Amino acid sequence: MGKKNGNKPPRYTPEELKNTLESGVRGIMDSERFKEFLSTFGRFHNYSWRNKLLILMQKPDATLCASFSDWKKLGRYPVGKGKGLAIWRPNTAKVVDVDEDGNEEEKTMIFGFSVAYTFDVSDTDGKELPTLADPLVADVDNYMEIFQILRDFANIPVMFTDDLGQADGCYYPLIRQIKIKSGMSEAKTISTLVHEIAHSILHNDVIDVDRHLEECQAESIAFAVSNYLGIESSTQSFSYLATWSKGRELKEIESSIDIIYTTARDIINTLEKGI
Repeated sequence: MGKKNGNKPPRYTPEELKNTLESGVRGIMDSERFKEFLSTFGRFHNYSWRNKLLILMQKPDATLCASFSDWKKLGRYPVGKGKGLAIWRPNTAKVVDVDEDGNEEEKTMIFGFSVAYTFDVSDTDGKELPTLADPLVADVDNYMEIFQILRDFANIPVMFTDDLGQADGCYYPLIRQIKIKSGMSEAKTISTLVHEIAHSILHNDVIDVDRHLEECQAESIAFAVSNYLGIESSTQSFSYLATWSKGRELKEIESSIDIIYTTARDIINTLEKGI
């Protein structure tokens, strides 16, 4: 069994980590970097997108991260030149809430954040783990099962048609219906279905407010979910991202990433439970 590494990881102050994260958000606003970022959505299931981004910035090839204490429980320890990866940890406390009827309920509240450190499995040694892979890496062999789970998740009619012209799929907000082009490959069908599901969840206005942003959000969600399933997905809309982000306030960019992350996470969690 490996021994605890005596070399402490580089320390970050909260302000330094905040600045690092802000720089990282600006830095991923191009096609290739954003694709790398989205590929983390199917990994590090217990981390927020901000912590995923911090992990990616510090160790792009990270695959499985946990705190020192969690690795210790598994009989593993950071070794060699392995360095902790700085992330945000919520400071929590149990509080008792009383409703209008006087009923008490214990809740966990977050009181700010502090800097903590996580370690990738490649920087640890010790007992073998049951698996170092993602809990699910489905391929197209599971096509019918995946398609059914996604259709149930959409909770609106999904139809195949030959009548979409050049489009692979379309969501119709007035009638709340998704149409998918017939005859496409299984991988393309799944990716297109996720894209249109994203539109159905996020973009129900008949008049587009920002068509480029809507397409980028839907394409980002489709890429993240497809990547999780081991399916290649188109990224043609990512080029819009750099143009859209120029001159935008950081909060506006983060808000859009929040939307992409939350929607992709919900779909991935549903697939993970269903397959």
